[in-house]
Amino acid sequence: MQNTYKYKKVLIVDDNEIDTFVNMKIMENIDFAETIIVKNSEVSALEYFTDECKTNDDFPDVIFLNPAMSPERKGDFIKEFQKFPKIEGKNRLIIISVMEKQQQNDLSIKRKAIYQALSKPLTLEELLKI
Repeated sequence: MQNTYKYKKVLIVDDNEIDTFVNMKIMENIDFAETIIVKNSEVSALEYFTDECKTNDDFPDVIFLNPAMSPERKGDFIKEFQKFPKIEGKNRLIIISVMEKQQQNDLSIKRKAIYQALSKPLTLEELLKI
C-alpha cells in the first residue's frame, strides 16, 4: 500500500541532534512528509536553498527552524529566507524552540515571515494541525 504524505518535503534546521531525531521519528510515524531534510546550521540551510532549490517544486513545503542554535551555527536565517521567492503553499517557516509560548508569539508577531511558533519537541497533535 502506498503512503499518502501530508507534505512532499520538509526541512528541519536545528543543531540539537536529539531533538531532531525525536522530531523526525514523530514525522515519520504519521507520514508527515515524503522527504525530511536536516541541516544543522542556518548557513547550511541557506546554502541548500541556493544550491538545491532551482524550481518552485524543489523548495520544502514546511521549514522548522530552531532560532536558538549555537552562535557559530547562526546567521540571520529569517532575513535571508525572506529574499527567496514566496511560493503559495510552500516555505511555511515554523519556529521550534524551548522558549515560553508568549516569547514565541512575540517573535512571530515581529517577523511576518514566520508562519507559526511551536515548542520542542514537536507533538503529534501540533504536527497534525499544520
